[in-house]
Amino acid sequence: MKSNLDKLLAKGGIICKTYSDADDLLKQHYTKTYVYVLLGNDEPIIVGEGTGERKKIIFPYCTALHHQKALAAAFAHSVYKDNTFRIIFPTKCKADNKSLEKEIKELVGFGKKNVFSLNSELYHKRLKQLNMKEDFKYTDLLMVLLNAQGCEMNNFKQHLIFGFDRVYPSFRATTIKLLGGYFIDKSLS
Repeated sequence: MKSNLDKLLAKGGIICKTYSDADDLLKQHYTKTYVYVLLGNDEPIIVGEGTGERKKIIFPYCTALHHQKALAAAFAHSVYKDNTFRIIFPTKCKADNKSLEKEIKELVGFGKKNVFSLNSELYHKRLKQLNMKEDFKYTDLLMVLLNAQGCEMNNFKQHLIFGFDRVYPSFRATTIKLLGGYFIDKSLS
């Protein structure tokens, strides 16, 4: 059976190790539209589509905390390290993105695990990796962030994490440790 990575590469995806690699790839294809995939241990963590800088969420040290998918990317980056692949599919136009994104999701079985299960699994693997005991107040708070959906939530999530720190003074420090310095926001590194 073919690995998900092999399937994506056969479909025309290109592995990009850095954000600059992804930018260069899109320039070579004379496009700003693409579909992006983050694989961790050959499991699809994130599949999305976009234009411009949206791809930043799958690259470490390029994004801010407030994007929902970036939290899962941070955990995957920390947990799977060298077994994490970022694949970009350049497209000709935004209209191509949705259909290609759907094809890719079907190809790699994205959605077989629900978002809550996937994110919860990543979170617990990270705790184990750091040899940290689960603190349910942090689990409850992080699961709200990890499972929030929709772009309308961005403002809520962006301010929520800083509000949590007032309720649980060590929340920010614990979050920084768990997310391994993935984000560019200096208040979280």
